[in-house]
Amino acid sequence: MYTLSKLESIYIKSKNDLKTLLKNDSLNEQNLNKLIVELSIDSNYLIFTNNTYNITSIKKIFKFYETIMKRSFPIDKKLFHMQFTLYLHLIKLFSHLCRKIYTHNTNREQVKQILQIMQESKNMLKLSIPLDGEIINIINNIIGQHLYKFTHSDYIDIDKKDIDYIFDYYIYSSEKIIDGYELSQSTNFGNNSKININIELLKVKNNLSFLLLSMIYKIDFYFPKLDINENPNYQKIFQYISELSFFNVDIDIKNFKTFLLDEFKDSSKKLILNNKKHYYDEKISILTLNTDEYKELIDIISQLK
Repeated sequence: MYTLSKLESIYIKSKNDLKTLLKNDSLNEQNLNKLIVELSIDSNYLIFTNNTYNITSIKKIFKFYETIMKRSFPIDKKLFHMQFTLYLHLIKLFSHLCRKIYTHNTNREQVKQILQIMQESKNMLKLSIPLDGEIINIINNIIGQHLYKFTHSDYIDIDKKDIDYIFDYYIYSSEKIIDGYELSQSTNFGNNSKININIELLKVKNNLSFLLLSMIYKIDFYFPKLDINENPNYQKIFQYISELSFFNVDIDIKNFKTFLLDEFKDSSKKLILNNKKHYYDEKISILTLNTDEYKELIDIISQLK
């Protein structure tokens, strides 16, 4: 077992390496995989083999941290907190990795599996260790952020699917984004003073509007004769969105698509101004994996740039 000072040095090195990669705009899958393997300590689990992510190895890395934290918690709080810091850093690295791979058609489905592993690990920590409120808030905030930052990137093949099944999927996905935001909000975003609450709300608006625009244009492609405004489940989605307090505008169902486009455009511009990330490019990279069904939406977003 590594000493406290050794774990501190591992954390500092990994944190600085990540900072350098971000600064040099060289944060790619290969570099992230290397950083993650270094955090597996002596185990050196290979998380990427044969052009795919090894889900079993990823589970083992998180299980390793759960085990050592459970062991150290009752006997050495300083060691536990250092292990927990490394655990949070590991989640951060995997979160960066998920953002990279959900734009790759071959591995995009594995994002769900990786996020599920992190979700189960965080829940296991809460069940197996009597954590204090501060740490539980940190964990719950991460759970919430993963929901509102990644749900919009899920892909569903709706060809030959029942229309009500499709709408149910998007209702559920919309609720996941909002539930995630409300969970993070309830923790005061993990009591992290560095988090800009207004920026987080913009991310929610951006991802939610993108999710529903993807739905509308996808349905227009596969169901060109459908009068979408007359569908009860579409009306249910509209009602759910129109009642969200943070939009605070009157929306007519006939103008719902225009409203979503305006929200997406406005939130993207504000996000770009605040943290220099190009949200248009990120969303287009997701859409271009299925160009045919999203062609019109890709053209519209490209014109917004």
